[in-house]
Amino acid sequence: MTTVTPYLHFQGNCREALCYYQQIFGGNTQFMTFAESPMAADMPSDQQQQIIHGHLQGGDISLMGSDLTWYAQAEAGGISIYLGLDDRNRLEQLFELLSREGRVIGPVHETFWGGVFGELQDRYGIIWKLDLTPITLPS
Repeated sequence: MTTVTPYLHFQGNCREALCYYQQIFGGNTQFMTFAESPMAADMPSDQQQQIIHGHLQGGDISLMGSDLTWYAQAEAGGISIYLGLDDRNRLEQLFELLSREGRVIGPVHETFWGGVFGELQDRYGIIWKLDLTPITLPS
């Protein structure tokens, strides 16, 4: 079995962000700090408690993340997270929660493809696309 899990990069607030997403989606978080890793000796003391690897798993989603900002930037690949949902109330609830302190790109609305769609950038700079009826293209 193959799985795809978004790996998000933060600027010193990975723990905060994954815990925030945990409040919204449920699941469990696990974290490893630089101090707990083999890289501890190479890191400045003010970065020892930053997250080298975090994982939110369970509930509605699986996300991984890190404070390794010099490795990759969240916007470098133009990536966004697409959530295909089957309940409009859940879509609207997630949209409201994720957009708090963020920016609405496109409000929740009926689409030309017969779905309900909304797009936002959350307080951590992550872009989310929430869709009630997944887009299907003609074969």
